[in-house]
Amino acid sequence: MGKSKKKTKNDLGYLRSYGFSARICKAYAEAEQRFLDLPFVTAIDVGSPCRNGRLDDEEPHSIRIHVREKRPREVLTEDTIIPNEIGGIRTDVIQANYVGRTATRPSPPRGRAFKKIQPGISVSAAGLGSGTIGAIAYDVATGAPGVLSNWHVLAGFLTEPDSKWPPIIQPGTTDRGRVAKHTIGRLQEFILDARGDAAFAILNKQKKFLPYQFGSGVWLRSWRKVRDGDRLSKSGRTTAVTSGRVEGVGKYEVYYPTIGRGRKIYGFKLVHPLHRNPRNEEISDDGDSGGIWYDPESRRAVGLLMAGEREDQRARHLEHSLACHIGPVLEALKISLTPPAE
Repeated sequence: MGKSKKKTKNDLGYLRSYGFSARICKAYAEAEQRFLDLPFVTAIDVGSPCRNGRLDDEEPHSIRIHVREKRPREVLTEDTIIPNEIGGIRTDVIQANYVGRTATRPSPPRGRAFKKIQPGISVSAAGLGSGTIGAIAYDVATGAPGVLSNWHVLAGFLTEPDSKWPPIIQPGTTDRGRVAKHTIGRLQEFILDARGDAAFAILNKQKKFLPYQFGSGVWLRSWRKVRDGDRLSKSGRTTAVTSGRVEGVGKYEVYYPTIGRGRKIYGFKLVHPLHRNPRNEEISDDGDSGGIWYDPESRRAVGLLMAGEREDQRARHLEHSLACHIGPVLEALKISLTPPAE
């Protein structure tokens, strides 16, 4: 009983810190306790409710239960049936599976070797598929500059500290990066837990860099918390500069092929800015992992792109992107977006 109370308290505080009402937070905490550990549930978040394929403007939020596959009510047991409401808040059931993937094919425009390292271009640990440099960041203790990206881009198969960490290369392995020619630094720290999927690599002292997001020129020197309905941008190795709308905030299970299992991570979900994505456009794709979702007006970082939809969802206008919150990531990795001189 004590463990359940502690979990509820933490979950209430989590959503409250992102501006949701106490009523929403209480319902979310109950939903997480009841359903998140069920094997067919992939996420629980608070987000835009849909009715018959359309956003419900009369009800700003619902508790959304994400499942691997929707199943008929008659095949479910009593404890796995999702009620129509929890704590007086309506529920939605969403079919979605989330995967953290690196690129499997070269991408010449941003997959070439750059003389100066820059956010928005290809990177990886040697032997892993390519991802994206999200930002130039700085070690809080030493001020040393480095690159911020995902765990599954810069570490990939490591779950514990190891003195034999592979070198970091630019471009990434998928883009024909090679250790002898393209090593730019070494892995310093990573996390893969509820706080995020993130890693930081110190740059070689002789390696020059530019802090500006490739393609948009935005320099991310600070961050802010996500807000419901945010319109954010990102610069990624595969789909370049795109925009997305924050549709949900909660906890998501991301599956990682390199370790053959998933991790439940707090974060937020983005979808295409236009309802139902009429042109079926990609806002992120394999190889964009590690990019930063940021506020294009204030030029502040908001989240670290960590996952997207499965292949079978792409043909059904279900394009989406998952990000972990940037604040907990920076704190855990002991890094800052602000240069030491500032």
